[in-house]
Amino acid sequence: MIIGEKKSLVWEIRDKEGNSWELYVKPDETLNKRGEPPKLKNIRLEGYLQRQFTLRSLLNSKVQDLISKRKLPLVLDIDDTLLRIVGNNSAKYIPTERLAEVDPSRILKLRDGRQAVMATGLLQFLDEMKMRYEISICSVGDVDYVEQVREALEMIRPNGEPRFMGVIYSARDDWLYFQVEKNVNPFEIPPKDLRNVFAYYDVALQDSQFVLEDTSIRPIFVLDPLIVDDCPAAWNREQQANVVMKKENVEKNLVWDVVLDKTIPQALHYSAAYFWPAYDAWVAQMAEYEADPFCALEPPRPPRLVHFLGDYMRACQAVRVENNL
Repeated sequence: MIIGEKKSLVWEIRDKEGNSWELYVKPDETLNKRGEPPKLKNIRLEGYLQRQFTLRSLLNSKVQDLISKRKLPLVLDIDDTLLRIVGNNSAKYIPTERLAEVDPSRILKLRDGRQAVMATGLLQFLDEMKMRYEISICSVGDVDYVEQVREALEMIRPNGEPRFMGVIYSARDDWLYFQVEKNVNPFEIPPKDLRNVFAYYDVALQDSQFVLEDTSIRPIFVLDPLIVDDCPAAWNREQQANVVMKKENVEKNLVWDVVLDKTIPQALHYSAAYFWPAYDAWVAQMAEYEADPFCALEPPRPPRLVHFLGDYMRACQAVRVENNL
């Protein structure tokens, strides 16, 4: 099986005792001394062999840990969603001379000396969301930049649970690979992919689509991560339904801002509030189904968090159409 945009190979192997193993292999793309990729005949393969049961146990334990805490996965884009960097060396930045127009409480200082302007209501939004969600953050910036943003936002929080208990995700390598090295249009192959953030997600989606031959292996529950991003097109096409999009406030002469105090929290609160009762009902139905060995019915379908988000977004759109907005 070939998976991923960079074409990793996966072999499914079964030993004499009937145990299932998975061998993951991909080319080593380390640059040579001249800073060039290796020639085809010199490419080495790197990979690892993992017993399927062990791998699945690790992946499933993460899902079950979130469920036991009643937390759901949430990914927040940094740039132009949570904040915007201040500087004069890019048209995407806020000009330094306009920083004086910004409320000082919205200015965030990073470890390397750079400054950023936070979205209105960002800190309150994070403190609300961490009660229902395990928050990860992402950017097409490098890993150090993402880590600096996490550090700065954690430093200005009240005592208590950290705001970011999830993954620190940089899509920089994928962006460089596709848009710079391969010169691919970013809308053809978006750089961001939830499968690079959550190791369990790809396996869980496959389990939901195919019947496992080994009946001793239980499928991994599909716990959909939700995303807040100003650009849904930056994500894998199949995952754009997971995105709650928030555009900046375009009021005339206003320094960059995104307001996070109304529509985004409502969508996320709605999705979580409707998901958990549906999940509890499904667990009860599954228990009844598995207790009856002669049941000829199909097993009950598990709830999907992304479907509840879709219900909310469609309801909002219906209101807008009804009111000619």
